[in-house]
Amino acid sequence: LNLEKAAERNFRASWRAGLIAKPAAWFELKANVGKSYRYPNFGELYFPDQGYLRGNPDLRDEESVAWDAGFVIHPKYVSLEASYFQNRIDNMIVFVPISATTIQPVNTFKAFTQGVEVQATIDPIKYLSIRGNYTWLDAHYAGSTRRLPGRPRHTANFHVEGRIKPVTLFTDIYVTGGYPVNTQNTVYISGNTSVDVGSTLNFAKHFFATVEAKDVGNVQRYDRLSFPLPRRSYWATVGAKI
Repeated sequence: LNLEKAAERNFRASWRAGLIAKPAAWFELKANVGKSYRYPNFGELYFPDQGYLRGNPDLRDEESVAWDAGFVIHPKYVSLEASYFQNRIDNMIVFVPISATTIQPVNTFKAFTQGVEVQATIDPIKYLSIRGNYTWLDAHYAGSTRRLPGRPRHTANFHVEGRIKPVTLFTDIYVTGGYPVNTQNTVYISGNTSVDVGSTLNFAKHFFATVEAKDVGNVQRYDRLSFPLPRRSYWATVGAKI
């Protein structure tokens, strides 16, 4: 139970309850249900007008009722977690183009989201680790087939790491499906896949040096506001773990 009161906003009470059952040492069932509210944050309300981005002081509070259910399997060397979720949202706040040149947060109509999340970790041998997650998301306006802007239907991330002391080699793969950027679903950003690769050298007991190439395929990606992210780049880091 969470109680909140913000200046010039209504008093809000949110709650959440969960249940976990463990039929076996390597198997768990879990479920959650709750009702929540979200006040618009300061940036959404009052971000200065930059010409291309601005806040909206007339935003209303988000309200949602959500539940999820799933399972966790974790035998030796493998962990698998999967869940189904559903969320009904009133006054959802989304950033959308309000003109050809300006993006602003607005409250949408009632929205309905549902989806499936899957996460897995595999350690097949001592020096190799593989982690991944995938989300399928159906997010649309209630009573309509129009999708919510900025929410890809498919996303997946994978991390593969190999260790031969004192060197660690790793790669990260990011997969994002296409999604609309406006409420009318007339403008879309295409899906993309980007890959990072790198290596870390541990030395002198507590020190490490990492070199990494991000987005080696030079793929143009975008953030949740549909602004372009940096393309191929190279990074070097030296640090210490104490």
